[in-house]
Amino acid sequence: MTGSCEIKRLFIQPTLRGKDASQVLIRNLFKKARMQGYDQAVLSTWQSNVTGLALYKALGFLPVPSFKTHPNPELIFLGRHLSAADAQTLS
Repeated sequence: MTGSCEIKRLFIQPTLRGKDASQVLIRNLFKKARMQGYDQAVLSTWQSNVTGLALYKALGFLPVPSFKTHPNPELIFLGRHLSAADAQTLS
């Protein structure tokens, strides 16, 4: 996907879970990506990742066509447009 950056392997320390650390981290990634000229963020995750899927939905991710080959049909591909507002502030 031209103009897209892929978010990969996002890990949050157990002591920071449930304290919005994931949202802060991803929003900071949005800002850095937008500042580098990307207009879309994409990621893949498993259907069983209920917590992650809820987070990604809350951040505006929607299903997108597969952007890489993977043999497991349980993998979900998501994407989100990056706007000028995403480049404004770091949390």
